[in-house]
Amino acid sequence: MIRLQDLSNLIASIAALMGAVSAFYQVIMKNKRNPPSDEKELDEAKKEIEDLKSELKGKNKDEN
Repeated sequence: MIRLQDLSNLIASIAALMGAVSAFYQVIMKNKRNPPSDEKELDEAKKEIEDLKSELKGKNKDEN
C-alpha cells in the first residue's frame, strides 16, 4: 500500500513539474513575441529593481 502512495506522489510531483515548465515556457514565448519596445520602460524597471535591492540590503543590515 505504501508503494502505491509513493507512486501517486511521484506522479503528482511530475505533473506539478510539467506545469511549472509549461508556465515558464509560456512566459519566455510571450516575451519573445512582444519584447519591450520602450527603453524608458526598461530604465524605469532597472531603477525600481535597484531601489528594491537597496531597500532589502537596508533591512538585512537592520536585522543583524
